[in-house]
Amino acid sequence: MKILSIEHALPARRITNDWVLEQVRIHNRETLSPSELELVEARLTRFLASAGTEVRYAVEKDERALDLCLNAGRAALATAGVGPNEIDFVLYVGVCRGWTEPAMANVVQAELGLGNATCFDIVDACASWLQALHVAHAYLRGGIYRRGLIVNCRMRLRALPPGLDARDGRRTRLSRRRLDGRRSRHGHRRERRHHRRRLLLHVQNFGEHYALCMFPLAMAPQFGTDAVDERHCTHAGSSHSPTSSWV
Repeated sequence: MKILSIEHALPARRITNDWVLEQVRIHNRETLSPSELELVEARLTRFLASAGTEVRYAVEKDERALDLCLNAGRAALATAGVGPNEIDFVLYVGVCRGWTEPAMANVVQAELGLGNATCFDIVDACASWLQALHVAHAYLRGGIYRRGLIVNCRMRLRALPPGLDARDGRRTRLSRRRLDGRRSRHGHRRERRHHRRRLLLHVQNFGEHYALCMFPLAMAPQFGTDAVDERHCTHAGSSHSPTSSWV
């Protein structure tokens, strides 16, 4: 398997760590005591530092996540020198999605004019793109398809509610939902090895840690797991950060 191109697109709005901390102060100075606010700020500063990101990006009012996906997809096709009719499959691996069914890959296929491509989503949080590489490798190695497009769209959670309660378990929620949308990687082991220009992959899942990155839906309690907190079974407000595509 050979990766012909990797491209990305960024929204216009820049959000810095300093801005995040400032918003915490503004929204909580009336509800938290000075000592509680200082504790929240200290914890949040550590979370931001551990995420390894100083600047995040969000869409402006005149931008859409889909447009960013399509821009990245078109750029990837152009860089690879591949025409729309030469793509055999599209895999959408983004955390960000506009609906549950049908596959988000359908709108990418339609808007990019990939009329010959089959398409579906792979949903496994931050490991989705890696799982997609496995699927693509199997398709290509088996001779089923020749070329594919993998599209990713990342979400930035609105992780700053109007007010924080120092006693409501927010520490757990913030550690689970890092402010740049990244997830804790304890649930997966990934290995990449390059040998004679071939990309070899190995993935192992640790299912018992599934709650490390959970965005529950309204019906989540029906699945009978203690890891689901019914207070959080709502659709989180969101804007969108970088999108990327591989051909």
